[in-house]
Amino acid sequence: MGVEPPHFFWEGLLWNVPISGVGKAGAYEKENAMNLEKFTERSRGFIQAAQTIAMRENHQRILPEHLLKALMDDEEGLSSNLISAAGGDPNLVRGAVETAIRKIPQVSGAGDQIYVDTQTAKVLDEAEKIAKKAGDSFVPVERI
Repeated sequence: MGVEPPHFFWEGLLWNVPISGVGKAGAYEKENAMNLEKFTERSRGFIQAAQTIAMRENHQRILPEHLLKALMDDEEGLSSNLISAAGGDPNLVRGAVETAIRKIPQVSGAGDQIYVDTQTAKVLDEAEKIAKKAGDSFVPVERI
């Protein structure tokens, strides 16, 4: 049986991602933990929307697909407009993300615990790096 990675909470999310600097008794160094307070309120809203989508679908983990669906469901159409500007078709993306979400296994009886998948954590970490490189103090939705 392997050792379970450390957990940390943010606004009801249970993060289950490997964090460097793990010490005794599952402690971790705060500078190595993802700090979602660096994300704008709107960005955090999309992360929470992804959580809601995952919970509604009875998924145990928040995957990048949940985050993409939350972004594509945006009433302001930011993601759709970016996809269109790049020459893509937002409707094809919506259809593909819906199909991908339907293929994710459902879990029942897992309680209210939902984990942020490692791949989702990587997406958010990369968004933070891009924002920092661009000189942003906080991570805006556009960087996600």
